[in-house]
Amino acid sequence: MALPDITRSGDYVFRTSLPKLLLVDELSFGIDAENGYQALGKLKDSGITIVLVEQSTTRALDIADHVCVLESGRTVWQGSAEIARTDPAMFDAYLGLEPGGAQENC
Repeated sequence: MALPDITRSGDYVFRTSLPKLLLVDELSFGIDAENGYQALGKLKDSGITIVLVEQSTTRALDIADHVCVLESGRTVWQGSAEIARTDPAMFDAYLGLEPGGAQENC
């Protein structure tokens, strides 16, 4: 489902179909990412499991409970979002950077 469809009809679609899992790819690159993230937050609060593929670590970590960093289809780091914010191993696995060195759009 495209982001405009989620933001315009999200409440109706998700409340009537009651999905257990939602897959979202690169929400930060969408037309209206801010509303999309607000919608994801509401969906998460309703108990829906969300798998988010995202390059914007700041936004993704704001709603994530668990983080997996993949490289060439292999998990190179995983842990809680809270730990991901400060773990040097996560930054090294993701960008080769120290904590705090990640750019806003990465």
